Amino acid sequence: MCIVATRKSFGRWEEEVNGNANVDVEFESDYERITSSKAFRRLGMKTQIFIIYESDHNRTRLTHTLEVMSIAQVICRRLSLNETLATAIALGHDIGHPPFGHAAERKLHLLASGKHSRFSDIPILNIGGFKHNWQGLRIVDDLSRYTNKLSGLNLTYEVREGILKHTRLQSKVNPKKITYIPPEMEAGKKRVKYEKLFLSTTHCSTLEGQVVAIADEIAQCLHDLDDGIRSDMIKLEDVKEDKLIKEVIGNEGIPTSATDRLLFTNLLLRMLKEKLIKHLVEFSDTLITNWINMQHITSNEDFHDKRKLLPELIRFASVEPSNLEQEQNIGNNFAKHFADTKTIVKRSVINTLRVNRMDGHAEDIMEGLLACFLRNPSVLSDFTLERFRKAKESVSLRNPSLSEDEVSELKDEMRTSKLFRRMIFDHLAGMTDAFAEREFRQLML
Repeated sequence: MCIVATRKSFGRWEEEVNGNANVDVEFESDYERITSSKAFRRLGMKTQIFIIYESDHNRTRLTHTLEVMSIAQVICRRLSLNETLATAIALGHDIGHPPFGHAAERKLHLLASGKHSRFSDIPILNIGGFKHNWQGLRIVDDLSRYTNKLSGLNLTYEVREGILKHTRLQSKVNPKKITYIPPEMEAGKKRVKYEKLFLSTTHCSTLEGQVVAIADEIAQCLHDLDDGIRSDMIKLEDVKEDKLIKEVIGNEGIPTSATDRLLFTNLLLRMLKEKLIKHLVEFSDTLITNWINMQHITSNEDFHDKRKLLPELIRFASVEPSNLEQEQNIGNNFAKHFADTKTIVKRSVINTLRVNRMDGHAEDIMEGLLACFLRNPSVLSDFTLERFRKAKESVSLRNPSLSEDEVSELKDEMRTSKLFRRMIFDHLAGMTDAFAEREFRQLML
């Protein structure tokens, strides 16, 4: 491994008796804990873009996770970084995603921010919003259990930071402003738990974490393009003039037969992936070398001491808009051309009638279930009600000795409790597509 590979860990939030001095073993333990969790297994039944039950071949959150892992491993291998750490981060990066893709996440964020609800009888509360990366951290820190003696999975700081920072933390309008910080961070002991995640910077303090973040973007672009072509939402003829795709295709003619078009699409995607990875590795390697020289880093110990100063080094080349001469060279402004390709895919797939109808259905389910659980908390699972009882050290709603007035009073307390509202969002985010659909049909229809 190169001298800026992560070979030393800041450890875990809770010390373990059987902790291992070998950092690779520690990271291997992390990805074993992640893949053994129920939250990870549920990713196989959560939508990526297209609803799972519409086709046996539609991608899920789990297949997306595996594609991100594969791309991250290739990049780490070529840059001589810690592949084990990148694997663990990649496996856990989307563990906090709700069902039905980003549409459900956007709806949950609005509802958790107290923005609006179409149900007038439901108390509006701002509990700090909802973002899947922070939810992922809640899952590995608190909601999943590894042993009875530890809270959460007790992952290393490096993996936790990678899960948190795999997606945008800052506002598009004001890049220096972090868009969402959960309220529990502000409280005493909890705040300490986040200190070594270096929230003053919005990118990872490990190169492996930065690799996973961009591998996520590459995987999304490629499989959305693939799904779009296979579902006839994207025509090869419509995207062949895209700068990157054109450079990959060259002067090749697009086949007319279905079988040949399928093989052509497979080849196009493989070549496009290789082009993206090749450029990323070459440009990032140059940035890494320059930074090592500027910081006078001569050993991995030097790097570990300066790790929190690490800038964003895993990225595509970009140039200032004013530099027209450099912009003509695709290598000099690769970031812009990759962004253009992603925009074409988004407009062709994500903005279509079919996807928007699915998104609307997902939003209705999330909002409908939230309203149902707040109107009558008794229909929630025993697990969620017991979590609230333990946190409040109060009587259970299921207690048969409660009078009708006492039950009514307890329900009123729950409806206006921010803690209880957050627990409902934990429950909603943990659902698979199929479970959410079943709950909606049974409770709302």
